[in-house]
Amino acid sequence: MGLGSEDDAQRAAYLSDALEQVHQAIAGGMDITGVHLWTGIDNYEWLDGHTVPFGLFDRDRAPKPSAHLLRSFIRP
Repeated sequence: MGLGSEDDAQRAAYLSDALEQVHQAIAGGMDITGVHLWTGIDNYEWLDGHTVPFGLFDRDRAPKPSAHLLRSFIRP
């Protein structure tokens, strides 16, 4: 799962919605042991260069607000 966008609030909402669906699936009895994120860090895209940020961290490895949101979904 992932969202290429400059709008990190949109990314956070997308991740929140997607993870809520995973939570509902688990509550409904599905055996889900993990999820895969597109990328943790903004990277170079072959067709778009560095213009489409996907990551939870920027290219300088600074966490975006979406990274903090994802942390709230991780089990201790």
